[in-house]
Amino acid sequence: MAIAQELNESYFIDRFREMGRGEQFTYEGLQALYEHLEQLSEDMGEDIKLDVIGLCCDWYESTLKQVLAEYDDIDVSECEDDDAKREAVLEYLNNETTVIDCGDTFLYAAF
Repeated sequence: MAIAQELNESYFIDRFREMGRGEQFTYEGLQALYEHLEQLSEDMGEDIKLDVIGLCCDWYESTLKQVLAEYDDIDVSECEDDDAKREAVLEYLNNETTVIDCGDTFLYAAF
């Protein structure tokens, strides 16, 4: 017999803190990840088991500056401002993986 518990956003975020992973993502990043997984679950028609450690291994959250430092093949030489750089980063990440724009950061699946 299996006992299933329906998760809400608060429970989801609390599990990260309880597992010592509360600093892995921003609060906004965790909210975005929860919403993404909720939508994915609905689209697949299946429940997704919460695996905090697995999510921490499979997802990154980085600022614009961090992404540009990590991936030097993103060409922003002709970008006039940070908005143009954000668009270039979003385009690059979207071509490589799943990405969620969280405003001040990008949440993206490892690739």
